[in-house]
Amino acid sequence: MILIILLVGEKTALATGSGLFLPDRQAVRNALAGQEALYGSLILAEGEVTAVDGDRLQLVTGSGLHATYRIPTSCVVFINGRPGSLSALGPVWIDSFFAVRLYLDQNQTPRLIDGWYIGGLATIMAVDSKRHTLCVQAVESNEVYRLTVVPALREELTRLTKGMVCFLLLGCEGQVRKIYYDR
Repeated sequence: MILIILLVGEKTALATGSGLFLPDRQAVRNALAGQEALYGSLILAEGEVTAVDGDRLQLVTGSGLHATYRIPTSCVVFINGRPGSLSALGPVWIDSFFAVRLYLDQNQTPRLIDGWYIGGLATIMAVDSKRHTLCVQAVESNEVYRLTVVPALREELTRLTKGMVCFLLLGCEGQVRKIYYDR
């Protein structure tokens, strides 16, 4: 069974063969508040996980900078809004990586990882190049979504046409961060 996961506004919607349900993101918010109560304000690092090796996580930022973090066993890990493990954040496929928000204390020690690999097959219904949005219909559920595209992919919008089927990979805020289709 193919699992389609798309974001609508600020809500994460998972569409499956058995219907649509909304996962609860409150657990991540609660854990983050708990970590900030223990360690003070946390510093945010964002990027894609290119490798996980034991207790080390390799991250590449949107600007192409590479960083390696040692992850303590006390670090809280979430995957798609649910508790998870560090080892699950490794590359999914060639050039398909988890997006993460890594929350560091003032000593640069990771305290919470919020990892995302959310996406699904969708049919393009409309492309709005001025607003940098896509109107798509999920292949499995037939649900319709309006999604914003990250700035780095805005040029890609000119290549998309109505009726095209593609796999959309979404980021932490629900923006389309990767588009896979036959060229």
